[in-house]
Amino acid sequence: MAEFYEVPKDTVKSTVKNNKEELESDGLDVLTGQQLKDVGSIVDLRSKSPSLTIWTPRTALRLGMLLRDSEVAKAVRTSLLDVAEKSNPIRPQLPAPKEIAEAIANSLKFLSLQ
Repeated sequence: MAEFYEVPKDTVKSTVKNNKEELESDGLDVLTGQQLKDVGSIVDLRSKSPSLTIWTPRTALRLGMLLRDSEVAKAVRTSLLDVAEKSNPIRPQLPAPKEIAEAIANSLKFLSLQ
């Protein structure tokens, strides 16, 4: 993740430490002990590290929302906002100014008839 976001490894470590609960709720998992051995028997783990951090796409995006000093993270946040703007069904679509003017004119005509 540090390489992807172009930040020092310590930055990722401290961000994970400070936001562990939130990242874990998004799927972050750290394998150690027997879990790591089980995975190592299936996948060639070239490192003899005592742990392996598993990042889901969601946790990788969450990290991008949490990092401050990364141009890559900034681009990720912008992309997420662009997607949210395009797909947000909650945000009401306002009528065009012409439609508003026509509605006002029709209301005034209706009121003048009474």
